[in-house]
Amino acid sequence: MVYTNEKRRPAIGLDRGRFGLGIRGVVPVLHREVHIGSLEFGMAVNDQLLAAIKEHADFDAAIVPPVDDGFQVIAGTRQMPAELLPTAALRQALEQKGTTVVRSANAGGEFLVHVAPLKDFAGNTVAALLLPMTLPPVWRHCDVPS
Repeated sequence: MVYTNEKRRPAIGLDRGRFGLGIRGVVPVLHREVHIGSLEFGMAVNDQLLAAIKEHADFDAAIVPPVDDGFQVIAGTRQMPAELLPTAALRQALEQKGTTVVRSANAGGEFLVHVAPLKDFAGNTVAALLLPMTLPPVWRHCDVPS
């Protein structure tokens, strides 16, 4: 809100606050071309948000921010057991070294997990986005990095 009021420009994106990660949009409000304040809309990043996205886009996703010395899934469309959380790829995403795809497996099958950094409205990486995809049987014989 401070940015919007000082710069008179919208601020839209992820925001890490005291209640967790959220999506926020703040826009300046003008009356007769005079800045009189700002208007803010926001919502929590949670399972319900990702479920609504999955309903329209038909893919699974999880949002994983750093917590203490590890990582924690704060929102997801499916259970993400610890063995599906590729720690090295999560660290790489949080260090802003780009996206990566890793192969992972558990009792539920084999997966490819796309890991990408999620940035807040200021450009800081605040979490990783995981997009797991069950490997079809024909792909299980392909050479995909583990």
